[in-house]
Amino acid sequence: MNDEHKEVVSPDLLRQISSSIDSRLLQHLVNALFKDSLQTGYSDKTWPSNEEVEAISAVCTFLHVTFCTLSHELIMTLLGYRTDLLPALWSYIKRCNENQRWPLYSKFTNNIPGDNPGWLLPLAVFCPLYKHMLKFVDTEEFYEQEKPVKIRDIPSLVIVLKQALWQLLWSIHGHVPSSQKLPKNLLDDRILSVELIKVKARVAMSELLSQLQDWNNRRQFMSADDFHLQEARSETFVSQALLENTRASEILKQAPFLVPFTIRVKIFTIRISFVNEFGVEEAGIDGGGIFKDFMENIIQASFDVQYGLFKETPGHLLYPNPGSALVHEQHLQFFHFLGSLLGKAMYEGILVDIPFATFFLSKLKEKSNFLHDLPSLDPELYRHLLFLKHYKGDVSELELYFVVVKNEYGEQTEEELIPGGKDMRVTNDNVISFIHLVANYRLNYQIRIQSLHFLRGFQQLIQKEWIEMFNEHEIQLLISGSLDSMDVDDLRSNTHYAGGYHHDHDVIVMFWEVLKSFSLEYQKKFLKFVTGCSRGPLLGFKYLEPKFCIQRAAPFDVAEEDLDRLPTSATCMNLLKLPPYQTTEQMRTKLVYAISADAGFDLS
Repeated sequence: MNDEHKEVVSPDLLRQISSSIDSRLLQHLVNALFKDSLQTGYSDKTWPSNEEVEAISAVCTFLHVTFCTLSHELIMTLLGYRTDLLPALWSYIKRCNENQRWPLYSKFTNNIPGDNPGWLLPLAVFCPLYKHMLKFVDTEEFYEQEKPVKIRDIPSLVIVLKQALWQLLWSIHGHVPSSQKLPKNLLDDRILSVELIKVKARVAMSELLSQLQDWNNRRQFMSADDFHLQEARSETFVSQALLENTRASEILKQAPFLVPFTIRVKIFTIRISFVNEFGVEEAGIDGGGIFKDFMENIIQASFDVQYGLFKETPGHLLYPNPGSALVHEQHLQFFHFLGSLLGKAMYEGILVDIPFATFFLSKLKEKSNFLHDLPSLDPELYRHLLFLKHYKGDVSELELYFVVVKNEYGEQTEEELIPGGKDMRVTNDNVISFIHLVANYRLNYQIRIQSLHFLRGFQQLIQKEWIEMFNEHEIQLLISGSLDSMDVDDLRSNTHYAGGYHHDHDVIVMFWEVLKSFSLEYQKKFLKFVTGCSRGPLLGFKYLEPKFCIQRAAPFDVAEEDLDRLPTSATCMNLLKLPPYQTTEQMRTKLVYAISADAGFDLS
């Protein structure tokens, strides 16, 4: 940006903004700008009046500079809870979107040069405020009390945010840099520039959409597909996404949730081929059956809670044992090894049946957890903290202090939540801080060292920018595949036949009937028997390499008594060698015996 296009906030204005950190002054200032002009009770089709546009322009310009100048935490909490800013801004944004046009500001934004879309400033203020509040609301407030935005309005908000992000990252001419690579002339937050507002708006919108997606994963209130953009499904987008330094690759880094999960997985999946000394790809096929079997078995054993490195939540999900140092002197080296082991499985596309707690998967994205994540770890503690949060009496009478009690292997100790916490009583004034410190301790602090070493091992194989394409729910899918029943019809439609078998052969028709009648447990055993892994390919059996094949295990003139033999498999080839059984009961009995024998490669 040229020097003549820079407008630096004056020292006098900075002093005024800094002085407004006083809670009452900032509260009154924002409410004064709202007075008689900014309300929340409008019809969705009501076009904003000139007075409302001017008020929005004034408050958004002021708060944009304020957010760039002062501490976020104090300001956001104040504005969220002591003013009507959030609902008023959402009412305005929603009506502009419904009318499919946005006012152009002039009076209060003439210090912001260049192309300034009408939606930019309101979203640049609304999004950081909303995402800040979402960190601290509990599940009851969000789902039942519908704070801070009505549940029925969130799909409309998602549409607005998707369209705005697509405009910033794809449609608008020019490149929006990531927050880590801001040009030096934008690093001074006092500069009022469109580019700076675009960057800050993009970061806030992306983080807000990610948070809303997390809330939707906890309890679905809209379709998961509603977070994706149709434009991100095109062949042009996918081909660009595979290249570095393209708009599509930037979207994958900065707003990956706009891209359907299946497309992101295709970009993430790594396939290995062997090249000979002449530079020609070798023709040999290795399905990796032995290696898959080894990886699945060693991971199942390593993450077993009996070894003391991991614990289970009440929902039987795994997370690092905070007391692992009491069990193993070299526990941190073990966590590093387990992280690299999981990374290796994901790198090779090997699915393993290891269910992790969501708050631990957040550590793979280097994210912190908040109060609303606590129910998955300790629902009883969560209920107690909510009781405190909504307690109507004098909290100080409960005789609580800023400490937590640790109970590891029968040894009970106290740990201060803040320095001097054992002497600081919890009161009505500080109870909210106490609640969030307790949640932070349980979800983040007590497993921080174990998680750090696990992450270091994991990142030896999986780069941070790759894993950030996925949310925690999707990371679990990358690790374990779908928890749904095995899709037998999908496997059948992607199966090859050999040795005289074909899809209409009587033995084959009977085989599929038997497999479909199996319970999920036996279907998974069958899949492990023939592929070395109890989970199918993440995107369906179309992507199984090599393709699943059923081969006749005996010549056509086989003697009747030879049909007593068991089915065998070649897991490295994803091959089932199936004798031509003549009855359904015989087929079922032989299959169940073979897949339940745990004979490993003795039946291969």
